[in-house]
Amino acid sequence: MGIGVIALYAGVLVLAGQVEMTKPKAYEPLAMASPGTQGSPPPELKAKLSVGTTWLHFYRQECPCSRAATGHVAALKRRYPDLHWIGINVGEQPGPTQDPFVGVMLEGEHLFDETGEIAATYSIRSTPAAVLVDSAGKATWQGSYRKLGMHPGYTAEDALADLASGEPLQPGQLGDGCVIP
Repeated sequence: MGIGVIALYAGVLVLAGQVEMTKPKAYEPLAMASPGTQGSPPPELKAKLSVGTTWLHFYRQECPCSRAATGHVAALKRRYPDLHWIGINVGEQPGPTQDPFVGVMLEGEHLFDETGEIAATYSIRSTPAAVLVDSAGKATWQGSYRKLGMHPGYTAEDALADLASGEPLQPGQLGDGCVIP
C-alpha cells in the first residue's frame, strides 16, 4: 500500500471513531404506553365507534413499516372478525384505492387523519400502532404490533388475545415504525 492509501484509511478510521453509530430514532421504543386520551375524540371518529371495544389501527400510506405490517394486520382482522375495527391513515395523502395496501385497510371502517388530530388524541407518534378504545373513545390499551429488540413487549396480538379471553390487558410499548412527521 502506498503512503496516501494508508493515510486515507487511517483518516476514515479516526472519523468513524468520532461518529456515534446508533439505531435510527424511528425504531427505538418511545415509551411504555399508558392508555389515555388527550381530550375527546374528534366527531368523525366518535361517529364510527360502536358499542363495546373498537380497535384503531394507525398507519401511514407512505410508511414502509406500515406496509410491512399489512399482512399481520389482515391476519389479526381475520382472527377476530367480531371486533369492530377502524383503520386510520395519518399520512399526507389518502392513497389510491387500487393500492393493495390501502385495499387491506379499507375492508373495514376507514378515516383519513390529514391533520393528525386523531393521532394526537391518543398520543400516537409513530406508525403502525394499535389502540383499543371503549364506545366513548377512551383508550383501554395501546401499543405496537411487534416485539421491539431486547424488550419482551406485549403486542397488539397479545392484547387482542387477552381481550377475547377476558384476561386483563398489560401495558403495550410504543415506538415501533416510522415517526409521524
